[in-house]
Amino acid sequence: MPLTVTQARVQEGRSAARELMRAVDQLRTAANLRYTAEAKVTTTLTAAATVLWDSADMPGASVWEVEVRVLAYATDGSAASYARVGTFKRATGTSSQVGATRTLYTDNEDVAAWDVTLAANANGVRLTVAGSATRTIDWSTLILVRELA
Repeated sequence: MPLTVTQARVQEGRSAARELMRAVDQLRTAANLRYTAEAKVTTTLTAAATVLWDSADMPGASVWEVEVRVLAYATDGSAASYARVGTFKRATGTSSQVGATRTLYTDNEDVAAWDVTLAANANGVRLTVAGSATRTIDWSTLILVRELA
């Protein structure tokens, strides 16, 4: 039975979607993209550093470039955005940072005391946030990890 115009377009759309997914997989492989992740945490009336994300263990003999984009919004309407990138390696034993964490653009924040930190932690990487003792803050991040092993 011949396909209707609608059925043919649906099949074309499915075929295009499969091709797009193959292209995304090829780009991911070409860019050494290990994974992307999202994380959220709420800090309540504390300026203490709070873990927003802990990575999985890095493989031995590997290097990671970790890029994070963080948004913060407090119950009083204060807000901020941050972008950081750091390079981390794990030759043998625990992970370590190569150089310093870089700020990708000027921090956009209503409260200068807030902060975001990337650091080596055991065999992986940790992202922490620091808020304010007078505010409850929702933090959200998008994480991109590139790996060469």
